[in-house]
Amino acid sequence: FKPRYRADLEAMAAPGGEKKKRGKGNTRQGPLYPLLVLPLATPVLIFGAAAVDAAGAGMTASPHLSLLGAVLAVAVPLCPLGAGVALRGAVE
Repeated sequence: FKPRYRADLEAMAAPGGEKKKRGKGNTRQGPLYPLLVLPLATPVLIFGAAAVDAAGAGMTASPHLSLLGAVLAVAVPLCPLGAGVALRGAVE
């Protein structure tokens, strides 16, 4: 990538909350930053749709629901960490 293109892309996906280089206050997040979370939701959508499809076809949905449970088992312990980071960013 050209340096200017890369700088623009980094500015669009910036998380924000950092001190401004000029002026007072903090920076705002870029418009693409919320979209960085979408890949984390894709497996849940796929396994959920596969479970519904399997149940609708008369087959067992338990393998798909087991994978959804595994995703939940990984996500639940990480939620307090994510909440702490978000609260710390909101306070600063």
